[in-house]
Amino acid sequence: MLALARIATEYSKIILLLLLLITLGFASQLRHLQIDDDILNMIPTDHPARLLQENIEQQFGLRDLVILAVENPQGAFNVESLARIKSLSDYLQSLPEIIAEDVTSLATTDNIVAHNDDLLIRPPLSKLPHNDTQAKAVFQEIKDNPLFLNRLVSADAKVIAIFAPLAKNTTRRSVYEQVSQHLAQLAPAKNGDQILVSGNVMIEGALGFSMRSDLRRLGPVIIVVLLLLLSIYFKHFKLALLPILTGIISVIWTMGLLSILQIPVYLPTTLIPVMLLVIGITDEVHLIAVYKNLGLNEDRHKSIFNALKKIIRPIGLTSMTTGVGFVALSFSPILPLKHFGLFTAFGIMVAYFLTFSLTPAFLALMHRPKAWAHSNALQKKSLIIWLWLSQLSAKNISISLIFISFTIAWGASGIRVDENWVNRFKSGTILYESDARLNQSLGGTSMLYGYIVSDQGTLKKPFVLQGIEQLQQAISQLDNIGVTSQ
Repeated sequence: MLALARIATEYSKIILLLLLLITLGFASQLRHLQIDDDILNMIPTDHPARLLQENIEQQFGLRDLVILAVENPQGAFNVESLARIKSLSDYLQSLPEIIAEDVTSLATTDNIVAHNDDLLIRPPLSKLPHNDTQAKAVFQEIKDNPLFLNRLVSADAKVIAIFAPLAKNTTRRSVYEQVSQHLAQLAPAKNGDQILVSGNVMIEGALGFSMRSDLRRLGPVIIVVLLLLLSIYFKHFKLALLPILTGIISVIWTMGLLSILQIPVYLPTTLIPVMLLVIGITDEVHLIAVYKNLGLNEDRHKSIFNALKKIIRPIGLTSMTTGVGFVALSFSPILPLKHFGLFTAFGIMVAYFLTFSLTPAFLALMHRPKAWAHSNALQKKSLIIWLWLSQLSAKNISISLIFISFTIAWGASGIRVDENWVNRFKSGTILYESDARLNQSLGGTSMLYGYIVSDQGTLKKPFVLQGIEQLQQAISQLDNIGVTSQ
């Protein structure tokens, strides 16, 4: 690497031009980056859980859901609320990303009603009511039907839901954005209606949308803060800009490689740019700090080379150990974690490479500020620290380390895994509150599938059917289970 640094200082402009061309090449691929917000795709294609899920979806046509609901504290069976349910149901059916014929609501799901000597098969909202009496008659029609009560309609008649399954090969982000935009354009309800939003499609879509939005805001904030702090530390704007430039180039190369390899960006891998912006600048900061303290007496090229010789071992070890730590994530069966570890490690190695190419070339072209006088400030600070540490006895240090270790172990014992994606949102947000309200009033917003396999004809035997019914009853008694069905 020192040989590369020597070439970079001697042929600075050529090296910078080559790095610029490579960066532009990677940057040109960024527009092809694919976003995948389907949680199922985070699991390897040959994983038994994924294979079972895909088999169930294929055989039974089960898909993740968009759930919209209308809640009215005074009762949702009124003219305006039912009209809103019909309108929302029609809207969801109009989306190409939704399986229109499988949308479940009072306006689409057939009900069997006795009328004189005939049996009528039609949705309860096949015709909109014109007054409250007709609206309440709709509830009277379905209140004893388990296909509607506690599934589409709450027992207190204050919540009416719509379930819309997502079509295949559709991104959750597009559905989330379309539905959110549609709801935002609706006129405020005059009768106290509140629209609730939930379902895996909306939750996962909102997570992906929020993370990307946060990164778009967080990236510039991180750059500005780092630039400000480094400018104060180095007392030179151009030098402060150099580590930031290294971090940005590392991000472009890494994300460009993702695009070239046609690996989609998952929710966890959206954190790669922020990680690299923070981790990728450390080598440059060390190099510039050492270079700065060499003063103005030495030749500029010689000072750059001497600074690199001083730090090559420590930054090499730190870059290698940090990279190995991220590479360890590649052993995870979860694809996004595997990709996150491998490509973050790649970005760290890119930053290390740039420390011996971009940084020497940049410093070789820049005159050192005259304010840089030779100073032993760093050595003085280090000496003070070592003197203080030398006064501590081995016993005191050992006791301190044991205490810190026990404290860390105690804290680690309280770590818990939260697999509920809704808890990623703050209390008070529409998705968090809607999901809680729907779980209280209806049968739940997430599906748990049971899959029973038997020999041909066995399922029709009475003892097997009785066993399935007993299993269903046992499952329905579990704390976190709402409504069960076969």
